[in-house]
Amino acid sequence: MWVDGTFVGGRAKAEGEQHERRQITVSAQADVPLRTIEIVRNGLTLFRERCSGTSESMEFTDEYGLAKVLPPLPSTDGAGSVYYYARVTREDDRMAWSSPIWLDF
Repeated sequence: MWVDGTFVGGRAKAEGEQHERRQITVSAQADVPLRTIEIVRNGLTLFRERCSGTSESMEFTDEYGLAKVLPPLPSTDGAGSVYYYARVTREDDRMAWSSPIWLDF
């Protein structure tokens, strides 16, 4: 998973255009067909895509301005921050999650 070029487990400062839109890319593979890929922001499902194969990739643009995200979480410099992670569900109901990506603003 990547958010505007930041890989899972990373932290970045949202600057300029990132305040209004972020490009999110997720790729997943499994030995059993996948059912869904979800993008979660601050604990809430932001986007869900149905899948049908054992290897899936998707892109999503979050066009919700960061200043409007509630609740903003405190960041290391006292401003706000958001986190994103991917959740994948297989057809046999087993799930996997990515590590989060943090964006400070």
